[in-house]
Amino acid sequence: MPRPLALMFAALVAAAPAARAESFDALLAEARRASPEIQAAALDADAARARVEGAASLMDPMVRLSVENWGRSEPGYLPQGSTEGTMKKLIVSQQLPFWGKREMKRGIADAEARQAAFTAEQTANDLAMRLKVALAELRGAEESLALARKLEARLGAIGAAARVRYAQGEGQQPEVTQVAVERAAITAEIARMEARRAAAEARVNRLLARPQGRRLAEVPDWRRVPDPERHDLAALIDRAQRDNPDLKAERAMQEGANRAADLARRNWYPDVEVGVGAVREMGRVQSYEAMVAFSVPLQWGLRRAEIGSASAAAAAARNRREAGELKVAEAVAAAWADLAAARAVEAVVAETQLPQAELGFESAIRGYQHGRVGATDVLMAERQMWTSGLDLVAARMQQQARLAELEALIGDDL
Repeated sequence: MPRPLALMFAALVAAAPAARAESFDALLAEARRASPEIQAAALDADAARARVEGAASLMDPMVRLSVENWGRSEPGYLPQGSTEGTMKKLIVSQQLPFWGKREMKRGIADAEARQAAFTAEQTANDLAMRLKVALAELRGAEESLALARKLEARLGAIGAAARVRYAQGEGQQPEVTQVAVERAAITAEIARMEARRAAAEARVNRLLARPQGRRLAEVPDWRRVPDPERHDLAALIDRAQRDNPDLKAERAMQEGANRAADLARRNWYPDVEVGVGAVREMGRVQSYEAMVAFSVPLQWGLRRAEIGSASAAAAAARNRREAGELKVAEAVAAAWADLAAARAVEAVVAETQLPQAELGFESAIRGYQHGRVGATDVLMAERQMWTSGLDLVAARMQQQARLAELEALIGDDL
């Protein structure tokens, strides 16, 4: 083979330098500032907190003005045109709930406010997970594209070598055709990969609340993946069951439901209304009066229904919280197992499969240069190296996705 062609092969086999990555933390901070989902959840939490102060407030006082001994006109049945000689009363009254009811209502509102706050925290948590996955997909798409373009260039060089060998009478026409077909297939695959990359970037732009079509200055590098052997699965499950925002919201919901059940039972006790008033006759205040009224809880069926409903809701909230804890434990265990498996796959591919495939390709290239192997052998070696490279990217993407899922489950970075 001519020396320039051999130098071309050597250049194609050499590794390309890696690009500097943009900070993931900066992108996540931007997403949290700009995300309408997070802003809406935060406003819902603010609204729930604002309701806490008013939950324990008394009802507005009632002011009643009455006129008594108002005679009728003669003849007829209409009131007299003048109120002279009548008794006028001005009464101000206030409803007072039975002892403890106001505190229970405040406790219910406080539990709802904490639930809304944890829901807002989970919204931010979920956004971080989706952004981590989307950036990993974008990184994987870029690395896969880089592999495909290197393969396309290698196939171009192999095709040129095949044509030179055929022109010199050392090769066959089917070899030239086979390489051309293989290169066309890779060119089509590059088009599909570019579409997948564009879709991944569109997801990133949506999560960052950026205009579609805007390109990232730099795609962040893979995030560091912790070694599973340095973490205890039981400790991770305990951490997730303690700190997961969804579970904290479930616990707040359960507390609110328990307080609502206590309030329903407290409704067996009567509420009180007190009032004071002034009586005006003959143009001046003649006397004062005071009143006390209380409700009589005689609607036993209504009270029993309220208590039954609230108690059932409290039990349902407790069961949902327990089911959520079990679900989180299962999700942590499954994600941890997948992470460990993907890490093991990456180690095998990076340390054994890919280096062996590269050695095989280099050996095939040297054999092709000296006429010991044909183009089919070179293409097969190239395909093995291409597949190994994609396997490495897939294993890294799998690790990033499982890591993002674990961090969402425990509510913090691992």
